[in-house]
Amino acid sequence: MKKTILLCVVLLSYLSMFGQQGLTLEASLEKALTNRKDLKVQLLNVDIAKNDIKKINSRNLPQINSEIDFRYNTQLPNNVIPGEAFGALGSPDRIVQFGADFNSTWAFNLNQTLFDPNNNGDRKIAQSQVLLNSFNTQATEAQIKLEVTEAYFTVLLWQEKVALTNSNLQRTKDIYTTAEGQLKEGTITLYDKQKYQLDFVNAEAEHTKNTNSLALAIQDLWYKMGEDNSENTILADSLNTIFVKFGNELTLSESLNRPELLAQKVQQDIWRMNIRKQKLLYAPTLSFYGNYTVQSLSDNGNIFNPDTWYPFNYIGLKASIPIFDGLLKANTKQEYNLRLQSAAFQYEKLEDDYQQQARTALIAAKNAQTDLEYQRKNLELANQLYQIDTDRLKNGTIKANDLATTSYTLRQTQTNYLNAAYNYLLAVVQYKKAVGAL
Repeated sequence: MKKTILLCVVLLSYLSMFGQQGLTLEASLEKALTNRKDLKVQLLNVDIAKNDIKKINSRNLPQINSEIDFRYNTQLPNNVIPGEAFGALGSPDRIVQFGADFNSTWAFNLNQTLFDPNNNGDRKIAQSQVLLNSFNTQATEAQIKLEVTEAYFTVLLWQEKVALTNSNLQRTKDIYTTAEGQLKEGTITLYDKQKYQLDFVNAEAEHTKNTNSLALAIQDLWYKMGEDNSENTILADSLNTIFVKFGNELTLSESLNRPELLAQKVQQDIWRMNIRKQKLLYAPTLSFYGNYTVQSLSDNGNIFNPDTWYPFNYIGLKASIPIFDGLLKANTKQEYNLRLQSAAFQYEKLEDDYQQQARTALIAAKNAQTDLEYQRKNLELANQLYQIDTDRLKNGTIKANDLATTSYTLRQTQTNYLNAAYNYLLAVVQYKKAVGAL
């Protein structure tokens, strides 16, 4: 494998169009992780879950409120005093009205929760939700890295193809220009000239298509980075430098480090916590409360007279004991039990899927590595044949058409090698994503 990497570096170095000034793969990934809106959504989900913890904690803080009530009694309520209260048995009851026409109060209420099973359960669930959203964020980051890396490799591929077709375009143009002069001199036929012209036109069309594909690949790279500007983009890396970074040995990982699996485990924990919470809801809720009120009683509504204000206050301890809720807690607990079982099966299914994905990605990478080695040998042989035919043409033992055929074979072999190199790099990155190492 190391020998293959070294040969890749040597064989690809002459194809690089750009130097070390420009956009690196690392910078592309950094831009994407800063700009991508799907990642921002996941990060906000983490913040939302953290804020839920604060909201739950606030329930255990004292709750204080104030109430002001200004009341005018248009008719005082009647009260009945038994007649016996006035002495003689059998005396008739008396109907009286107590109170003042104006009754105003200003009250301050305090409520402090001492124990609420809801709060304890919700806090643990919210803390696990933060962890779940964090793993979802990691999964999104890995997917973004994969997309940007693949887009970056695609730009490198089309850069190299544009370099090849540009070289071929110049060569066929020179041959066609020479053929026009040879036709005037009568050393070649019109048929030969038209054949060279056809080669030039085809080379021009191929170069135009590759140039357009490169422009589209650059736009796609910037799109994957979450930015719009794609003009004057120069990549700092080349295929040979990328091989040094990604062309390492491939071995099947013993364990997967996929954040999706970790998130699924946390989801199971959340369902377990919900089950425990339903059990705790049978416990009473304990709270301490207090009240301080000043009350104004007057017949003229003058609340500014201090002699009409009378204070009263109280404190208490309250226990709310659930007795029967129509089996709501029992049915809710059963729902969470079913969700827990479903989550366990989902975890096993995901684990099997990711293991198979890793095996498939590894085999695909090894096959791409084999094809790359095969194309490397073909490229070496094509280079040798082209050099031999070049010497033979100089010696006059073959015609120019024979060298053109060999040149076409070399170009096709170079293209095949570039495709094989690109496919190998993609396979390596996809394998890293499959095992959770990207």
